This record gives sequence, C-alpha cells and structure tokens, in this order.
Amino acid sequence: MNLRNIFIAAAATLSLSAYAITLDEAKAAFAAGNYKLAAPELKAAADREPKNANINAMAGEALLYSGHAADATRYLDRAGASGMLSMAKYKMEQYDFDGADEWIEKYFKSKYKNKEVPENDPGNSLSAKMDLGRSMLDRVEKIAVIDSFTVDKDKFLQAFRLSAPTGQLSSPETLPENMRPNTHTAVYVTENGEHKMWGAPDSRGEIHLVESSLLADGTWEQPRQLNGAVNQKGVNSNFPFLMSDGVTLYFASNNPETGLGGYDIYISRNDGDSYLEPQNIGMPYNSPADDYMLAIDEVTGAGWWATDRNHIPGKVTIYLYVPTELRVNYSPDTPDLAQLARLSSIAATPKDGINVSKIKAAVDAIDVVTDNESNSDFEFVLPDGTRLHSLEDFASDAAAAAMESYLDKKDEMTQLANRLTDMRRSYAEGDKQTSSAILKAEKDMERMRTELRRLSNNIISTEMKAR
Repeated sequence: MNLRNIFIAAAATLSLSAYAITLDEAKAAFAAGNYKLAAPELKAAADREPKNANINAMAGEALLYSGHAADATRYLDRAGASGMLSMAKYKMEQYDFDGADEWIEKYFKSKYKNKEVPENDPGNSLSAKMDLGRSMLDRVEKIAVIDSFTVDKDKFLQAFRLSAPTGQLSSPETLPENMRPNTHTAVYVTENGEHKMWGAPDSRGEIHLVESSLLADGTWEQPRQLNGAVNQKGVNSNFPFLMSDGVTLYFASNNPETGLGGYDIYISRNDGDSYLEPQNIGMPYNSPADDYMLAIDEVTGAGWWATDRNHIPGKVTIYLYVPTELRVNYSPDTPDLAQLARLSSIAATPKDGINVSKIKAAVDAIDVVTDNESNSDFEFVLPDGTRLHSLEDFASDAAAAAMESYLDKKDEMTQLANRLTDMRRSYAEGDKQTSSAILKAEKDMERMRTELRRLSNNIISTEMKAR
C-alpha cells in the first residue's frame, strides 16, 4: 500500500473536524469511492471556485453518496450538464426512474440545446438502463433475505459457507500456477474436485468463463471456454456457479444490452452440447451497481450473492436468502416496491412459513476452510512436479527472493487488469477519452507478462540448482 492509500485509510477513521485533508487527498479519496471523507474538502473547494464545473461536479456527487442529497443540488447545478447526468445516475440508483428521466432531459437540453443527441452519448445508454429498470421493477421476485454481511471485497468468498455436496468456491490462487488468471474472479469446484470453472481474460482482455477437468494422470487439462451463449464478444462473463444438476449455471456479466448495472447476475442451462441464451434474473438480485457470485446450497436451503450496491469503500455486501423452486413476483402495485427491490430493509422481506433459525443453524454448522487457513500462500510447480506453497519451501534463498518479486509483480498486474477492465467498460459506455489510457495499459500488461515469464524462469533455474 502506498503512502497516499495509507493516509486515506487512516484519515477515514478520524473526525474530519479534527483532521482536515488537502484537495489532492480529497480527489484521491473521491476516486477510491470514499465520498464521506472527500465531501467536506471538495465542498469547500467548490465554494472557493463556483465556476469550476469539474470541482462542483465532484463535490455534488460526493455529497449525494455521503447522505447529503439536499446539499448536492447546488453544486451539481453549477457543474452544468455533467452535474445533471450525475443526478440522473443517482436517481436511478434510488430506483426513481421518473426522476432520473427528468434529469436526463435537462442534461440533453443543457448540452445540445435543440441539436440532435449523438448516439454514443452516455445519456442514451443511461436512458436505456432506466427503461430496463422499469421493466425489472414490474417483476421483482418475492424472496426472504434472512441475513447480510459487510466484508472486505478482496476476501468476500470467505463469507460463503457451502456444504460439501454443493461444491466449493475458492480464489484463483488455488489453481495450478500456469492456469491462474490475471483478473478478479472466483473458482467453482465440483463436489468430487474433478471439474473447475472460473473467469479468465482472453487475448483482448475480455473475461470469459472457462473450465478444466482433472485428467487420469493427476494433471489438469488446458482450460477451454464454455460453449454457448454465456461467452459473448465484447462482454465480460465471470463468477460462475454450477448447480448440483450439472446443467444450471449462474454467473455474472456486464452485458450492456441486458444488464442494469456493471455486473448483473444471469442464469443459463446446458442442453447437453452448449449453454443456452442466458437470462437476467432481475430484482432484487440485480441493481444499478455490481451484483455477482450467486450460489445456492440445496443442503442447507440457503442462497448467497454479493453486491456493491451499498457503496462502502473496499467492502462488499453479502446477502443470505432462501431460494424457492417456483419464482413468485410481487404485484407491480405493491406499496414500497422500489424499497423491496433495493433491499432497503431485509426485515421487510417476507418470511412466512420459513424456519430462519434452522437455516442459519445449518449454515453455521458448516466447517469452512479458507484459502488463508490452508497454510498455502501460493502454489508454484517445479518441472519435476514439486509444488511449493510458501517461501519456507524453497531450498534457495535467492529463488525465494525472486518469488517475492514474482508475487509482487502478479499483484501489480492483477490491479492493472482490473483497472483495464473498468476503462474498457467506460469506453463501451461512451467515454472515448479513455482510449489512450487503455492503449498504454495494454502495453504495460504485455511488459508485465514478459517480466513474469522472466521471473518464473529465474525462480525455476535457481531453485533446481539448489536441489
């Protein structure tokens, strides 16, 4: 963690009245999604520069997402068209689609007057998502959410407690060294441990679902993309979960045509040859934020999924719910339907006839072994088949030091891959200014791949000489 991130993390725990931050630090906090920390200084800066549209836009957005929507309007008005677009996005995230429409109209009028709106303007894609949101709001599934957890985003899989027959969810570090993807994903492993699925980037950087099976000699076959419509060009597919029937697949996708947020959760079924056209499972599972990693445990009767909808920096919310065989939706005229769709209160979700205590007890009884508890920091395979799992396993101090550099470079590459995915998503949504940054990041990725290969070869040659 660099000094700026250390400062931001520390400052977030302090009273803002006791410790002020600089404008640059506020901008860094804003970029990291820490709106509560950023809002006071951005607000002060906007008051000093009322004609600075960029500062006013950031101040307004920070106020919106830190619980001060009434104060935000003045700053978003000063920001002009970009502030109006921010307000439309916020209204959409509150499921106030009519209010979002009004702000989109203001945005178009402010930016284009009476001229034709370009097809690639981000306001058009937002309007399309609002239409999709209205359609989803007419088909909100009536589910019982019995608990929720806020956990560290980089360790969220540890919150999923699945029984052995359901399979296992683990991090990419559990894959053989030559199969690990340079992206944020989860590895689904079947009950018998002989089949795995996960998300991996292709040569264009797009994330697709891949699978591999254990061979008779104890090695894993070369990963291959899943057949069928679950993998599409220009769309990321990630976080797979296969039901025990071996047919029903849940996964997350950022399909701009059928998705409400960044990632939405989809369902597909295998017809024996390939996976059929996936269907968005709608609300309350999906939201205008990222929703992903849905898993259903038929033994305990519990279902899980993760979401970023609560906008907590560095955190993710896990919902524990009760799946049903037959989908039942709320009536479209149900009072507070938007609040039920947003899961504003899990206590308000229906639980008639459900033994919540029994389900929670079944979940709590599962003995979960996390990646951290397996005494395996990593897995590195030598040519003779020896598997190394910690720096203490190395016979050569020089090879262990090279391994540390290798792991640092892998972390750096993973972070860059995640940023690249975000930039490509922004580009697809109309932000063409990211094109030069995308090209630079792609070149950096290639340099990192070359460096990783060099470090890997160095580790192997140095360690083998010492054995």
